[in-house]
Amino acid sequence: MTWALTKPLDPDTPDMPFIETDFRKRKPHPNFRTHYDIENEVIGMARKFKPQIGTIVVASGITYGGQEDVLFYWFQKAWECEPLLPIISTGGNFLPLINVQDLAKVIYKLIENFPKKLYILAVEQNIMKQREIIKALGRISGSGMFTNVPAEKAFLIPELDQRMYDMIMLNVSMEPVFIVEEMGLEWTSEMTFEENVPTLMKQFTKARKLKPFKVIVYGPPVVGKTTLAKQICEAYGLVYVSYDNIIHDTIDYTQFRVNYWEMKDKEREMKEQSPRSDMSLSDEEEDDDDDDRETTRQTLALLKSGRPFSNEEIIGYIRERLLRRDALNRGWVLDGVPTTLQECSLLFDIGEEENSVASEDQDTFDEDVDLYNNVLKKLLPDIVVSLEATDEFICDKAMRLPNGDGQFDEEVVLQRLREFRAGDTNETTPLSYFEELEIHPMRRTVGDHNDYAMKSAFSAVTLRLGRACRYKKLIDARIEAEIKAKAELDAKKNKEAKEQAELERKMKETREKNMEYWAEVYASMQEEEEAALAAETEPMRQYLMNHIFPTLTTALLEVARVRPDDPVDFLAEYLFKMNPTGKMLEPGFNLQAEMLLKKIKMLDDSMKDLDIKIDPLLPPDVDAGGPTIKKKIDNMFSL
Repeated sequence: MTWALTKPLDPDTPDMPFIETDFRKRKPHPNFRTHYDIENEVIGMARKFKPQIGTIVVASGITYGGQEDVLFYWFQKAWECEPLLPIISTGGNFLPLINVQDLAKVIYKLIENFPKKLYILAVEQNIMKQREIIKALGRISGSGMFTNVPAEKAFLIPELDQRMYDMIMLNVSMEPVFIVEEMGLEWTSEMTFEENVPTLMKQFTKARKLKPFKVIVYGPPVVGKTTLAKQICEAYGLVYVSYDNIIHDTIDYTQFRVNYWEMKDKEREMKEQSPRSDMSLSDEEEDDDDDDRETTRQTLALLKSGRPFSNEEIIGYIRERLLRRDALNRGWVLDGVPTTLQECSLLFDIGEEENSVASEDQDTFDEDVDLYNNVLKKLLPDIVVSLEATDEFICDKAMRLPNGDGQFDEEVVLQRLREFRAGDTNETTPLSYFEELEIHPMRRTVGDHNDYAMKSAFSAVTLRLGRACRYKKLIDARIEAEIKAKAELDAKKNKEAKEQAELERKMKETREKNMEYWAEVYASMQEEEEAALAAETEPMRQYLMNHIFPTLTTALLEVARVRPDDPVDFLAEYLFKMNPTGKMLEPGFNLQAEMLLKKIKMLDDSMKDLDIKIDPLLPPDVDAGGPTIKKKIDNMFSL
């Protein structure tokens, strides 16, 4: 890109290639001026610090063969079989290319034997134009049809960014003199880019693990073959092919090609009439020869004629569909075909095609040398799914399904079932054809009326096939589905969150209302408890007020007034002294004597009731007859 705006060496021959010694004349692209400045800085270092360091500038062409860099978009679209592969502008600009492995060899040889050079060109000898590169990819690996996108509309392609646009529009012709004449580089391949496209596409698919799965779904009518086949196609990005849709699909494809040729013819006529056309007719290459066009038009007329087609003709169209580039690249699913051994031979016999010799074929076992001599290996399926069900289940399922077009009528289903059973014997079943080729069918029994979606069978198939090898457009569809599922999950979570918030709000309102009621009830209960407690403690309060507080209050006031050193002892002595009814301070007080006197009194009272007179026990010096003695005795009893 540091040569992008360099003027031609000879205005009369603008295609004259540049060589290394022309590096001083180079003019950079405005978006790559920083690269240009770095190149000049490196060249300046080589001159200034020659004894200390060796530097060199390697101007590389557009790399391919690894991650494909700028050409990645066109490799991708070719593999996806984009109906019209885009060519930017007229596509007549020269693009210097180099295989990334060749570039690595150049760097290795420079390190191994550093030359006295300032600037070398690392590009291929074969000079190719943009449209030649893209058409090679499209014809060999893609749909073979192209469209010219005006430069001003190039950025309408979502995948195209500024760097890709700048590099794909580069128009510089270069010749690698040094690496050819002095370095003697051994190129990875001496063939041109176009001749290397099959190998490059194999590297492209292998690096990204893009395996084209091929699946056959076989079984009786109404068992669920179509449901399972379409699920596999959607999950793995495969081409769906069935006996019923092959004619319609072939008409659409053939009509599209005819319309494409008519559009190209009109564009060519307009260019012939336009004196300002910037591309000569010699530069515009024919995409298909006249014989191919005529054959395609005849086929389209035959398909549109409306005449019924024989079974052999339909099987032939199915074989052509499986040999189309999109089916070979991505893989396919055959729904209910083949049903007989004859159809197997029509579909998979080698015919006029040839089997490619792969490296793994050279190490086959002796028993497998002639195994695939009569079959076209690239059409053989990877897996044959055989769905099995009883007649009772099939009839019951047909009665439950909606009958929209009459295909599930009882008589139609029974007739189709009889025809299938007649051709599915041990001698005539098409499964034996695949077993002889060591493609052993995967048999699945279908008998659950709750599994019309064929989820169980689909899980078994995915377990056998493994991870889906889908790419870009298919990955985008998967990402879109994942985004949709995530959006649905987020919406569900938001709905649940809103419902939870609404429930919490209602609970909060209910709680607030209940709190007011509960506060009133609690206040009322507290008042009742206080009243009950006051009523319960009233006797104790009265007792304290009558017997304790009068004396205790006076004692406490006396303690506060006197402020003795030992207030507790003072308080105790004061209470003993001031107790109005107590006997603790009387000299003759004795607790045991008090108890004895109480018992004597009780005995005396009981004896009075019996009217028994007992003389009191008196000392000898006391006269018991006088009244004075009576008084003394009464005093003793009262004591």
